Amino acid sequence: YRGGSFTQSYSENVFVCIPEGNLIKRLRLNFMGDATKAEQVWQNKEFITSLDEGFRPVSLKNGPNGSMYVVDMHRGMIGHHAYMSPYLRDKAKAKELDTIVNFGRILKVSHNNATNDYLTDFDTLNASELVSLLQSDNGWIRDRAQHFLIFKELKTVIDDVKDLALNKKNPLGQLHALYVLEGWNALSFDFLVSVIEKSNSDVASHALVISNDFISEKSIEQASHIFKSALDRNELGLDVYLANVLGHWVKIDNHQFQPLLTEILKRREMNTTVMDAAISGLEKVDTVLYNDSVIKNNLKNTPFLSKLENAITNRKSDKKNAIYTHEVIREDTRTSGSKMFFQICASCHGADGKGIDGLAPPLMGSEHVKNTERLALIILHGLEGPVHVNGERYDINLAMPGLIRNESISDQDIANIISYVTNAFSDRSRSLSNKRISELRNVKSSTGMEFTEPELQALDRK
Repeated sequence: YRGGSFTQSYSENVFVCIPEGNLIKRLRLNFMGDATKAEQVWQNKEFITSLDEGFRPVSLKNGPNGSMYVVDMHRGMIGHHAYMSPYLRDKAKAKELDTIVNFGRILKVSHNNATNDYLTDFDTLNASELVSLLQSDNGWIRDRAQHFLIFKELKTVIDDVKDLALNKKNPLGQLHALYVLEGWNALSFDFLVSVIEKSNSDVASHALVISNDFISEKSIEQASHIFKSALDRNELGLDVYLANVLGHWVKIDNHQFQPLLTEILKRREMNTTVMDAAISGLEKVDTVLYNDSVIKNNLKNTPFLSKLENAITNRKSDKKNAIYTHEVIREDTRTSGSKMFFQICASCHGADGKGIDGLAPPLMGSEHVKNTERLALIILHGLEGPVHVNGERYDINLAMPGLIRNESISDQDIANIISYVTNAFSDRSRSLSNKRISELRNVKSSTGMEFTEPELQALDRK
């Protein structure tokens, strides 16, 4: 939220649409220099919730008067039918959720004291007024003012914009002024050095990143001086960007900038974000740096060299480095369980879980599905009839065989089936740990074969 009209407690808050849950979350951001974490502001309470199952917030925007605008798709069914469980499909049909269509709307969330005296026509503002708005509490207005100054090339106020970029009393105004100057191609390395010297670490980090456009041999001494000054500040957030920028400067003067990069890497020797930032900035000099005896001696006890070696190997193999990504996208347990269900169970219980006459009773809404340990015992050891489901007796002469003798089916496979079946055929998804499933393998019926319903019920009472 960047609107500026809510109370101070909403500063650094982020709001997240959860359309499937009919709610909007409120989280507080915590900035730690090398990472940003979000925490729930209120416990057991959300920012906006609705009992209306058609409430589907999908987008949030800051408005010109500081309000928050919510795009509510307002639709009963939002999941593709191919991914809907039979249970959910029946529930949706019973509630007629499929009839809630074409009701989309935009909602406005305002503070009680909000006014409507906001600017609507930026075309009527002169250059000085636009510069003043770069300092507004409202992010929407700051963005708009920045856009107009750049788009209209109102460079008559360039001195005012430069003064604002150096005014450390208003960091947000500094950032917008800095990017106005960048949009005008009116920056220089000298000016960026002044910004870095006079600003907090957030603004200085932006100036460092922009300074990559001004790397040149004539600026080596000046760059070395300002980078040493930034290094002396010993601020983690600044070190992340400084490590990246120094990698670019190492290419033109290894002697001047390698010691500074080494100092950061030693100081943050276990910080993977700083190491990744440094490697990202090294580009084609990574091999030279890796083979440098001074680097190897100074960083021999840190993980940096192995990460650098891996990056070099990846580049030679034309592979991308995995930064902030999972190398393997793990399949959801319900998806894995779905595959196994359709391979093993659906032929008797039906793809919709409603059972097949003479073969198997229904799973939909079954009390045996809601009890995960009982369900695990049935899947592992099998079940012989008669059996009751929702008060109805099923006399099926065929016993359901257990999977325990199938050595290719693991505890994780059983857990995945349980995850899918409870999600698809009961009122909520449930799970059972691999450890507990392993223990249930040793729970036997009186015959050592399939369980009977009374035996399962007796185990429940223990």
